Amino acid sequence: MYVVPVDHKLGVRVYNGYKFLQLYYDDDNGTERSFMPNARMDIGVGIAVYNTIIGLDLGAGVRMQDKQKYGKTRSFDFQVHHYNRRFVVDLYVQRYQGFYEEQGKDIFLHPDLRVTRLSLHSHYVWNHRKFSYKAAFAQTERQIRSAGSWLSGAEYYKTRIRSDEPLTNEGHRRSNNFQIGINGGYAYTWALGKYWNLGVAGTMGVAFGNEAFEDSWKKSVAVYPVVCPRFSAVYDRRDWALAVSYAGSLLLLPTNEKGSMNIHSGNGKWVFIYRFGKGVR
Repeated sequence: MYVVPVDHKLGVRVYNGYKFLQLYYDDDNGTERSFMPNARMDIGVGIAVYNTIIGLDLGAGVRMQDKQKYGKTRSFDFQVHHYNRRFVVDLYVQRYQGFYEEQGKDIFLHPDLRVTRLSLHSHYVWNHRKFSYKAAFAQTERQIRSAGSWLSGAEYYKTRIRSDEPLTNEGHRRSNNFQIGINGGYAYTWALGKYWNLGVAGTMGVAFGNEAFEDSWKKSVAVYPVVCPRFSAVYDRRDWALAVSYAGSLLLLPTNEKGSMNIHSGNGKWVFIYRFGKGVR
């Protein structure tokens, strides 16, 4: 046996997480620019009824950096990372306005920079009888023996960028991007001793898309690489568990033959879970 269910009836969790969207630009002269949001840290509590779809989370955002120094970011960030034994689904609905840029000791504010992103990523877990995503990232099962699985699936991305100042060497201020493609990868969880699990997973995809720069009305069809990494570390006892996890998406947006933009979105969090009802070791 590789996977056993958590047979408690109810779980209460306390979590601390950070959702983000970051924009990077590399030009043909070797210049690298990083646009970072002054985003909030999420702190909250939740409750889940095991073996059902019933669950509720209540949280609040806490800004970690000074608004005077790093500016203000207005954001709407809705993410769903659903882990099934056979399928994994990631949904991102993100809108960020207001970024800052560090150049040495100087910090430049870009309050007009706006990035909107909609994406849907899914893949199938081929060895779902021995490998459990739910153990590594949802803590509703336990991986008692090490196992891994090949992954394959599809993905969809739509990205819109707006700025009052040029973002590229060509002077582009606006960009619309649409992509659809396929992905494949591998996931593995190490069962370390009786209580520890260490999980890693990653998919790489090839997406075909159309990009329109509204400044020059130039349109092009291109192939875009996409990488979706994941990581988790879980300490799971009979009645409680402590977990740290990260799930992300790295998307490449070419701007010309030598320059490129990269968008890094994701969610990192830690969670403490206390379970009620009868359980087994």
